[in-house]
Amino acid sequence: MGLLYPIGLSLAALIPVLALAYLVRERPNRVVVSSLLAFRALGASQGRAKWGRPRFDWMFFAELLILLLVALAAAEPYFIRRQKPIAVVLDNSGVMRAKMPSGQSRFDAARGRLFAFLRGGQDEITVYLTAPLPHPLGPPLAGEDAARAEIDKLKPLDAAEDPRAVADLVERLVDDTRYAQVVVASSHPLRPVIPGRLMGLTIGDSVANFALGSFVVERGSLGSQTVRARAVAANFSSQAAPVRLTVSDGAKRLAVKELNLAAGTVGAVDFPDLPSAPYFRLQLEPTDAFALDNVAYAVPGAGGEIRILFVSPEPNDASGLDALPGVRLVVEAPDKYRPEQSLSADIVIFEYAAPKELPGANTLLVMPPGATPPFDFATRSATVEIMSWRRPNPLTDGVNFRLFEARRGEFFAPHPWMETIADGTDGGLVLSGERDGRRYIALGFVPFPYLGKRNLPMSVFTLNVLSYLGRLMSPIESYRVGQPWRVPPGVERIVAPSGATFAVTPSRLFDGAVEQGVYQLLNGKDRILRAVNFDSLSESNLLDPAVFAVAQAPPAAEPAATEAKLKLAPILIAAALALAALEATLAYRRRRPMGRILS
Repeated sequence: MGLLYPIGLSLAALIPVLALAYLVRERPNRVVVSSLLAFRALGASQGRAKWGRPRFDWMFFAELLILLLVALAAAEPYFIRRQKPIAVVLDNSGVMRAKMPSGQSRFDAARGRLFAFLRGGQDEITVYLTAPLPHPLGPPLAGEDAARAEIDKLKPLDAAEDPRAVADLVERLVDDTRYAQVVVASSHPLRPVIPGRLMGLTIGDSVANFALGSFVVERGSLGSQTVRARAVAANFSSQAAPVRLTVSDGAKRLAVKELNLAAGTVGAVDFPDLPSAPYFRLQLEPTDAFALDNVAYAVPGAGGEIRILFVSPEPNDASGLDALPGVRLVVEAPDKYRPEQSLSADIVIFEYAAPKELPGANTLLVMPPGATPPFDFATRSATVEIMSWRRPNPLTDGVNFRLFEARRGEFFAPHPWMETIADGTDGGLVLSGERDGRRYIALGFVPFPYLGKRNLPMSVFTLNVLSYLGRLMSPIESYRVGQPWRVPPGVERIVAPSGATFAVTPSRLFDGAVEQGVYQLLNGKDRILRAVNFDSLSESNLLDPAVFAVAQAPPAAEPAATEAKLKLAPILIAAALALAALEATLAYRRRRPMGRILS
């Protein structure tokens, strides 16, 4: 036992003051009188004695004890308790949502096993979680009660985990001499177990499971009223089985297909002509104990809408574009264009103009002026005629350039970072390139206004260009739960499927996507949808789950026991307050003895 602040004992110097207060206290004398008149006369003339032999009653000793308790609490006494800290690794990944035969989730079962293991222990406990990446829950916790309170608050995420990263964490903890023992509670087996050093609490048996893998939706080209979808499903069981895949738009069923899967195999299903919708939901049947991987979501294109900023001194050239399905058009004069406007657009079109810096969106340049940074085109005006073009290429797909009616235009000299897709007699007429993840196309002729069937060859080419720049002709990038992604330009808030709202900064990483579903990315009044899925077939294999393989290392040195100081000041203060309350209660109820009055 020790004292943190011994000077606090100086409060005990008040004990003589307390005794002195009792010595000088007036003491009433008992007097027998024959009448009240005589009693008053005696009281007025005799007074009361203040000094004499000490007569300490029970209240003095109660107050003395209170004073001693306060003085000792001010000195901060403590006991030293030797303990051996332990590390707990708790699996909080999506697979822990799988149900046990009893109906209890694996995560709840893991907590129960942990609580039983920790019962009665007072050692320092550090809790680590495994998903989306291994990380500590917080600072070390003092004993079983504190650890239980924190673990009780936890819920499993929808994210998968990285078994190799978890194994690396366990290896580091085993090698750390601060910990007397490392305990891993997971549905993944632990190999090897090191007696007295590493202990595994494996939750759940091997069970059959049907699972969805990737689910993507893509548009054919701009203006198309249908989309294409492709889904991957797996059968993690010991026998062949049929599965049913149902696609809906969140409200009504759109298509149903069945797929026969052999044991332990993965298959794919195509949905070629789905009606357009903001997002799609895929349901796998039959359902099983792990419901998280029986559902997947997909979003076509940039939320099913392309925002085009048309910058031109000829605003009438933009006519016809706003009639295309899924297009929102904004027209701006070149002298009023501001670079930040490109951050809220999917495609920026410059006609007879060029920006002074690379725009923040995919860009189409129509007959741009030459020798203008940052593109620095070298151009020559002439009568244009397309002589050859590259195939296969998304820009030339289905286009017969010989039917073009372009007349005056300009040819491009070879460009340092844009390649020629179509050319004529004096140089390139269609250039394409990428910079910083954005796509750029330059045309030596004017494809506008958009005339549709009245100029079909040029209209097909225009739709190809816009589809390519809008990234509609390729599947949308797949996002997994727990995977950080960069916030698109202009987005200020993100709404999760549960309704939780996050304030975000454009171009910064967002790591709050820890639940499966469709996220809303809000840019003012605009809304972008993004689908996030579990999509981890390796984790969905509950029949043969991955093993946390820990490297067999030489036996670590015996960890030194640490010393924990158990402070007694709170207990002493509580005792002093309780004693003071008891004294006040008894003193209040105490009745003073009355003098005897003789008649």
